[in-house]
Amino acid sequence: MLRKTTSDTPTITSIINTEFETNFHWRTIYYQLNKLKDEEYGKLSQDALNLIKMLENDARSRNDFYAFNTNEFNEITKVCYMTERMQRMSNSFNDVIIIGGSLKCNRFNMHLLDVVVINNLGKTSTCFFSL
Repeated sequence: MLRKTTSDTPTITSIINTEFETNFHWRTIYYQLNKLKDEEYGKLSQDALNLIKMLENDARSRNDFYAFNTNEFNEITKVCYMTERMQRMSNSFNDVIIIGGSLKCNRFNMHLLDVVVINNLGKTSTCFFSL
């Protein structure tokens, strides 16, 4: 059940404490949730390094754009990606641009920014995304 939830830690703590008549501190639940994520997905730092390697290889082989920033602990704080096709779409169809975002509901606890354009056929195409 906890593996599929998108609820925040205080909400999950409240549900668990109510359901099982316990008094867990939210930090205990937070630790257990992170342990579950690590078991299922692996450590975030390794995933982040793998993502950067994949983006770098892809950008080099297909003339794509990517960029990333790290903090003082060498953790990735921002990453963005744009294929050559996305670049052409944004240059050709920039009359209508839709920008959407999510608020830290992914496993990296980062915002997702998705930018789409509407082409001359009325279809939407992603032209940029960023964490």
